[in-house]
Amino acid sequence: MSLQNIIQKIQQETQAEIKKIEAETKKTTKELETEYQTKIEAKKKILLDAKKQQLEKLADQELFQNKLKNNAQILEKKRKTIDQVYKMALDELLELNDKQYIELISQLIYDLPELENGQIQPAKNKVKLTQQALNQSQRNFELIEENEKIKGGFIFVSPKINIDNSFEQIIKRAQQETEEKIAKTLFN
Repeated sequence: MSLQNIIQKIQQETQAEIKKIEAETKKTTKELETEYQTKIEAKKKILLDAKKQQLEKLADQELFQNKLKNNAQILEKKRKTIDQVYKMALDELLELNDKQYIELISQLIYDLPELENGQIQPAKNKVKLTQQALNQSQRNFELIEENEKIKGGFIFVSPKINIDNSFEQIIKRAQQETEEKIAKTLFN
């Protein structure tokens, strides 16, 4: 075998080995690319799922906040409506004619506890009507100066107890006793 043949054989074997290495490199590269692509897709899916969950959570939170705001607005409107009912009741009391006013005040005075020393402090501009009611009730209480802070009714003052029968307080007590029932009636 000549040198030329040996060199040619070495070159052929080298070329065959290079082709074999290139084929293995291509195969390995393809396998690595496939593996890498699979890992990338898996990471993308994980990231997208996490983002999706995060967005869903944010959407749920936003929805919850909106429901809270809506409920608060509804409750505020209901509260205003209930307050308006009691304001209307107070307005009706304040608009009683003289006869109705005397009858109501007379009954309130009559319902006071049996005490020897008591004073009736009438509402502003209601001294004469309150005096008539006191006479009608046949109770022996003293009528004292008017109270400028109340619009109707009176305040009973004695050494043992004080009773605020101003129309404002009568409505306030009624509200405490009936508010829940009125709310159910109005909103159910």
